[in-house]
Amino acid sequence: MPFLNKRACKVEGSHLNPLVLSPKTEPWQARDVGQTSIVDVLVLYSDAAEATGLNPNTIAINSVQQWQSAKSNSNVFTDFRLVGVEKFDDFTEGVSAENDVRELAENPLTQARRDAKEADIVLLLVDSDQDQYAELAGIVRDIGPLDPTSYGLVQIGNATSTITFAHEAGHLLGGRHQLGFDNTSGDMHGHGWKKGFLFFINRYGSVMNTRFTLGGQPVERTLHFSNPHVENRNKPTGVEGESNNARVFNSNGDVVCAYRGDANPLGVSINGAVSAASGDSRTFSAQISGGTAPYNYTWVVTSSSGLPIPGGSSASYTVIMPTDANITIDLTVTDSEGRIAVAGKFVRNIDADSGEDGDPSIFFDVTEKVATEEIEEVVLFPNPVVGLLQIAIPERFDQIQLYEMSGKLLATQLLVYTEDNVGIRGHLASIDMADLAKGVYLVKITASNYSETYRVIKE
Repeated sequence: MPFLNKRACKVEGSHLNPLVLSPKTEPWQARDVGQTSIVDVLVLYSDAAEATGLNPNTIAINSVQQWQSAKSNSNVFTDFRLVGVEKFDDFTEGVSAENDVRELAENPLTQARRDAKEADIVLLLVDSDQDQYAELAGIVRDIGPLDPTSYGLVQIGNATSTITFAHEAGHLLGGRHQLGFDNTSGDMHGHGWKKGFLFFINRYGSVMNTRFTLGGQPVERTLHFSNPHVENRNKPTGVEGESNNARVFNSNGDVVCAYRGDANPLGVSINGAVSAASGDSRTFSAQISGGTAPYNYTWVVTSSSGLPIPGGSSASYTVIMPTDANITIDLTVTDSEGRIAVAGKFVRNIDADSGEDGDPSIFFDVTEKVATEEIEEVVLFPNPVVGLLQIAIPERFDQIQLYEMSGKLLATQLLVYTEDNVGIRGHLASIDMADLAKGVYLVKITASNYSETYRVIKE
C-alpha cells in the first residue's frame, strides 16, 4: 500500500499570508498553579482517508494512546483528551500539502468545528500520493504554541505505524526535529541514539526525531519524548540544553490547554492499586465523568517483561500481576454520542524493584492529619515556598513524587499502610525544599483512585 512509504514531516513556514481565525470564546488566561494540563484534540478525516479501509476512529484512539504511553515513559505531564472524530466532507487533498494545511487552518468550517468541540488542536487524517504529498507523512501549519495555527495533516497510514500523529501533535506544542534537521537555538529538539557496533548498528529516535538521518539511514522511532534524565536501551533519550521535549511540553501544556474552554466532555480515570506483588490479583475500575451512557470500555495491558496480558471490555478489569514485572494499563471509553476518553495507569511490582528512586537527601515526612474533616481538597502551602512545603491530602494516598520541570525525578516517597495507620484517611505531608534551586517543580500525588500533578514555585 503506497501510504506506508511516506518518509518525511514538514512544518509550513510563516512566509504565507497571516491566518485569520474566529475569535476565541474566552481570552487566554494563565492557569492556576497546581492544575494539570489537558489538551483537547479534535480529529477530522477526509473521504480519501476513509477509502483506505483503515478505521479513522480506531486510528485516532490508538494515536492518543501512543501519546499517553510516550508521556508516561518520558515524565511528561501534559495529557491529551480526544473530544471528537469526525468526517470532514469540506476537504479534498490537493497537490500541495503546504497549501492544504494552510487552507485547513483558514477554513471557517474547520474553525467552526473546532469552536463547537472547544478543541485546542486539530489534526486531519488524509491519504494522498500526489506531487508534494508523496514524501510526506505529516505536516503542521506552524510550530506552536500558537493558537491560530494549531492545525496539522497526518497521512492515515502513518498515524500510528510511524508514530506520526504524536509527532505532529508534538510540533503544535513546541517540539522540533533533532539538531541537524532543525538548528533552532534551545532544548526543544528530538533526539536520536545508536546501539551496536560496526555493521550491526541500530538507530533509534524519540517521537520528535525524523525517521531518517541526514545520510538516509532509517531510524526507529520509540515511544519516548526527548528527556536527558530518562534512558531507553541504556542510552539517554536527550541532551541537556539541546533536546528536552519533556521540559518544553510541561511548560507549554498550560498555554495550549487554555486555547479553548471546557465543554464538559467525557472524562475517565482508573481506580485501583499502584503497586502489587508477583501473582497478586488486582481489580481496576473505570471512574467516568460527563458523557452520555451507555459506555464502551477497552482495556489494554502491557508488561515490562514483554509478555502479553489479555485485556477486557467491561467497566472493571482484573489482572494477575506478572512475575518480577511492572504493568501499564490503558483504558479507552466511548460514550453513546461518540465522545472518547483515554486514561492510563502504571502499576509497580514491589518484587521487581525497591521503589526508592531519586535523591535520598530530599526529606519527606508524612504524618496523620487528625482533623481530616478540615481538608476538603489537596492543598500545597505555602506556594511559592522557600523552605518547607506542606501538602494537605484529604484521602489516603500511595506515593508522592517530586520532579523538576525537565521531567527529572528527584525523589519518591511510598506510604505503606500498616495496622497502625490503615484507617487513616487524611494526611499532612511535607517536603524540605530549602536546598533546591529557585524555579518551578512538579509534585505528583498518586492514590488508588486518582493521580494528580501540582506545580510548586521555589523562591
